[in-house]
Amino acid sequence: MALVLTDALLTVNSVNFSTFCRKVTGTFQIADLDTTTFGGGGWKSRTGGLLEGTVTLEGLQSFAASNIDATLWPLFIAGVPFTIAIRPTSGGKTTTNPEYTGSALLTAYTPLDAQVGDLDTVTIPMNTSGTWARNTS
Repeated sequence: MALVLTDALLTVNSVNFSTFCRKVTGTFQIADLDTTTFGGGGWKSRTGGLLEGTVTLEGLQSFAASNIDATLWPLFIAGVPFTIAIRPTSGGKTTTNPEYTGSALLTAYTPLDAQVGDLDTVTIPMNTSGTWARNTS
């Protein structure tokens, strides 16, 4: 069954960004390590190495207290990881509404991105830092 995201939950450092964001992308990867030896019959063999990921949020900028800019600027300047949580819907964590959570580092910040008459949009690229989890309860 297809899922249409209309009510995703996105929190950055415990601040709910759901009402500002309109796109979320979470990509997790594992390093592809070649373990091929002469005894492999001419076939490559592989194993997984280090895990990493990126989370990118896209939305509408807000400079009000406790909103996007007020949350992100101090995190960017500090240069330290912070907690993120993302879920397909704002409902509770379940097997059909898993929460992906962990720490990330804000790697770039563009507080203003618009031309005359446009909405000020913001793209928030973050690299995972440390362990991430998929929680269903």
